[in-house]
Amino acid sequence: MTLNQLNDAEHLMHVSGPISAVDRLHTALHGYFRNLCNEECIAFADDASLTALFKILRQNHSVLKSLGSYDKDLGRVLQGFAHAIDALNSLRNNGSVAHPSEDLLGEAEAHLAVNASRTIFNYISTKVGH
Repeated sequence: MTLNQLNDAEHLMHVSGPISAVDRLHTALHGYFRNLCNEECIAFADDASLTALFKILRQNHSVLKSLGSYDKDLGRVLQGFAHAIDALNSLRNNGSVAHPSEDLLGEAEAHLAVNASRTIFNYISTKVGH
């Protein structure tokens, strides 16, 4: 996720509300995970989903393979985020403005999706150093 993409999502939050930002953050996180895999020469399918990329990174990225003394518990937290990422795919595709839909997320639920995306990005970017 680049700073520009984060700024775009933040702008959308203020101008159009969190529902618009869900799609932008999902797309940015997907691209960020693809870039991290490429930087580490980690193979992935061209059509790999956000969920698949997160799993591949967790299993293969040099700084995410082992999380130290608390690896087991942190692994459980990351597994919970894997479930959140899988849900974000569905929310983005069905409940945001990414595709035509009459059944959009509520404002509070869109904030939840946005905050989950930000939390995942913040952890990974801090861990990998960018």
